[in-house]
Amino acid sequence: MRKIAKIYKTQLNPTKTHIVNRLIGTGDLYASWRLLDREGEVGIESLVCLAAAGELYQIPLTYRARKISDDTTLLTLEHGVLGCRWVSPMTKDRVAIGELLDTVLGQEQGALPSQREVHVLDVRGEGNHRFGQWNLNTVQINASTLYTCTGSIEIDGIRRNFVVDFPEKLQDAATYVPAPGELLLVGEWEENPAQEYVVATVRFP
Repeated sequence: MRKIAKIYKTQLNPTKTHIVNRLIGTGDLYASWRLLDREGEVGIESLVCLAAAGELYQIPLTYRARKISDDTTLLTLEHGVLGCRWVSPMTKDRVAIGELLDTVLGQEQGALPSQREVHVLDVRGEGNHRFGQWNLNTVQINASTLYTCTGSIEIDGIRRNFVVDFPEKLQDAATYVPAPGELLLVGEWEENPAQEYVVATVRFP
C-alpha cells in the first residue's frame, strides 16, 4: 500500500512561501517531496523552490509538536489544526534520517500528500545491493549542517557509520554519476516521470 502523508487544508503562519524566502532567499515555492514517519508524530518534507534561471533548490525540514532542542530549531509556525509546530532541518532529526535510510536501503517509495498544495516530487530509494536488516531505533546523528549529517545505524548486527547529503541544488539524475557505494534518493514529477532529480545521497564510509 502506498504511503500517504495527511495534509490539512488550513492556514499556516508563516506560510511555506515565507519559510522558503527566509531560509533559501531565492526563487518561489514550487514543489515538495515527503517521507512518512511511521509513528505519525513528525512531518518530513523538503520544500523546493524555482529560481529565476530555472534551477531547483531545496530545504529539507521536519515539523514537530515539541522542539528537539534549541540548537536544532530554525523557526516555529502556527498550524490552523495542529497548533504550534517546531521546524528543524531534516539533518538534525533522527526520525527523519531513519525514515530516509529505510527508504533508501529498502529501495522503497516515499510518501504522497493527501492533498496537493504545490507540485509533487515522488521519491524512491535506489542502489542498495549490500545490506540485509537494519534497526531504525539505533539511528544516531553525530554532527550536522543544514544539508549534511553524519551518524551511525545498526545494520546486520554491526554499527555502521553513514553520511547523508541533501544537495541544495537538485541534481539531474540522468547526468548524475554516483560515487562508488553511494545510494540515492531520486524524485520524479508526478506529471512528468521522465524528469528525475537526485534529492539525497547516502554513503557508508
